[in-house]
Amino acid sequence: MSRVAINTGSVGNDGTGDSLRTAGGIINDNFAEIYSQFGDGTNLTPTWDKTAAGVNTTSNVGIGTTNPRFALEVGSVGSSGTSLFVNGNARVTGILTVGSSSIILDGNTNKILVGSGISFDGNTGVISATAFYAGGSIVSAGGESYWDQTEVGIHTLSNVGIGTTNPTSALTVKGNTSLETLSVSGVSTFSGDIKFSGTYGDNGALWDESEGALIFKDGREIRFGDYDGSGGDLRIYHDAGGSHSYIQDTGTGNLRIISNGDTIELLKGTSETMAKFNTDESVELYYDNSKKFETLGAGVTVTGTTFTNQLNVSGISTFSGRIVGPVRFSKDGSADASQNVEINNDGSYAFLNVGGSSSFYFDSPNTNIRNTFSGGRIRMDSPSGIDFEQYGLGGAYRARFDDNSVSLYSSNSKKFETLGTGVTVTGTTFTNQLSVSGVSTINGITVKGPGSTNVYIGQSVANSDLGGQQNTAVGYYALNNAINCNFNTAVGTQALSNLGINNPSTSFQRNTAVGTGAGQQLTYANNNTFIGDFCGSLITTGSSNTIIGKYSGNQNNLDIRTSSNNVVLSDGDGNIRLYANSSGNIGIGTTNPTADVTTSNTNVLAVGIVTANTFYGDVSNAAVGRWILGANGTSDYTFTGIGFTQTTNDPVLYLARGMVYEFVNNSGGAHPFEIRVSNGGAAYSDGVTNNAAATGVIRFEIPFNAPNTLYYQCTAHSGMGNTISVYPNTI
Repeated sequence: MSRVAINTGSVGNDGTGDSLRTAGGIINDNFAEIYSQFGDGTNLTPTWDKTAAGVNTTSNVGIGTTNPRFALEVGSVGSSGTSLFVNGNARVTGILTVGSSSIILDGNTNKILVGSGISFDGNTGVISATAFYAGGSIVSAGGESYWDQTEVGIHTLSNVGIGTTNPTSALTVKGNTSLETLSVSGVSTFSGDIKFSGTYGDNGALWDESEGALIFKDGREIRFGDYDGSGGDLRIYHDAGGSHSYIQDTGTGNLRIISNGDTIELLKGTSETMAKFNTDESVELYYDNSKKFETLGAGVTVTGTTFTNQLNVSGISTFSGRIVGPVRFSKDGSADASQNVEINNDGSYAFLNVGGSSSFYFDSPNTNIRNTFSGGRIRMDSPSGIDFEQYGLGGAYRARFDDNSVSLYSSNSKKFETLGTGVTVTGTTFTNQLSVSGVSTINGITVKGPGSTNVYIGQSVANSDLGGQQNTAVGYYALNNAINCNFNTAVGTQALSNLGINNPSTSFQRNTAVGTGAGQQLTYANNNTFIGDFCGSLITTGSSNTIIGKYSGNQNNLDIRTSSNNVVLSDGDGNIRLYANSSGNIGIGTTNPTADVTTSNTNVLAVGIVTANTFYGDVSNAAVGRWILGANGTSDYTFTGIGFTQTTNDPVLYLARGMVYEFVNNSGGAHPFEIRVSNGGAAYSDGVTNNAAATGVIRFEIPFNAPNTLYYQCTAHSGMGNTISVYPNTI
């Protein structure tokens, strides 16, 4: 039985282990089993000893038997099967006897004795027997031998019969014969089937007498040529998979099929032609028994569609029907793309590629010519000119390139033509930019530049220009009489038309006039700016004036024709809206300002802060106090402004009746500022504009009947706020 363990518990006296009586019983049972195995159940029998050499006994040892008769006996007497199996090396020192002394293996003498008739001597290699037989016939016995052994081999002068006792020839074989090597000198006669087998152990080839055929199994070959270890030069075989047959030339020469007949044919079965090789004539190739290709004296004939990756042609080829690309025409078979012409389709469109960089392709509905060579150009050459015509209209030109000119057309009408002196444009020209070198005339309009730094556009523009630089004139007679004038801008008919007249010795500069007749009588002046129809048209010698509007320089009781440093803002009828004189006084509604700002208007509204030494008039709408509001988290408003020497949190406010106060809420948009009747009470809205606004200005015009006490408070955070004390106290 298996060993039984005593349960000792987890810790001492935990009550989970075996009792002493139970544990003692387990010990007794374990010892009883030991005494039964190695003794008589009561006493131990010391049969085995253990020494430094190992475990040993002087008694017989039996394995598979209880009655060993020898020092070691394996298996019981009369048992069948293998009694002793050694997996690995086994060594016997001495003599090993098999059977009843019938076979003895003597390791001391290196001899094996089988009975008393045969011995094998491992020292000399000699096998001794009383007689030798082969095929049932005695070969040697009693010292007499029918066979002789020489250096050449074993031989006999007698007839030899195999499968027969009556050999009629040197070697007579009757029945099936299996040979690894057969060397025959002379003629051999075989009858019946002959099987040839090789190292694979199967019948590689068979001469079937009934079929009259030499049959080779799949994977077996007929080989021709010298056998030099490479397997011959020509092989004929059917592959081992049973799928294909091969005629394989593995030598260094050519494979030749020679016929003296009219034709060599390759057939499928006996009726379907695949190819014909006609003697001294053509070669024909077929598809499904239909001729598709034939060689001729002049070349070849192809019937049907031809697909090819490359076609090299020397001479002239004639094609009928459709050619399916890609097709490449190359010079002498060159792979250099620059030497080729290719017709192809890249999946998007078909194209003709010439020289690798030039392409002609149709990208519906457009036909394209493209040169992809870096720095390359597209060139067309003709001895008589090149015409571009609209398809289907016959003679409807788009462009013509003649020997001396280029003409461009629209609806078959010439619109542009190059000349020896420049170009002629017929019709209206639209352009974002026109760069002209020299003088251009466009329907009577002269464009000058950039021979100098001036830009002149218009009829009779800058007619008297002599030596001026960086002037711009646009319009009829604009800057017409400018002589030696610089940095002037005149835009409009007759703008600055008399500047510098009759005074070539002095440069008048930096005048700007925009508008018809603007500054047209200005003669000797600088730094004027006139913007408007006839603006400053009567000013003659005044400088550094700025006029906007239709004020001429002498109207509405203001004459500045020879005055300088004036600013006039007028409307489209010439009415003066603002005038600043040379002293810096500004008049609004008056042309005679006597102070920094003088106005004849009785109603002036100023938005924002106005600072002055003295105010006159009604200022009842002006705020007497204005504070900027911030936020201290969600606990306080912060006040900055009049009455506070520093930013203050939630102060008590003292406001007077009949006065205006403003609160600018910059607290971040999360703290609506509301004036209330009390802490947490209803909104007080009398005289309040924009009450409870989270941003912007809250304006409070305090009524005379307002309560003595009000409250300001955040509508989102009640802790932000305090008292407003209204005085004088009337209640």
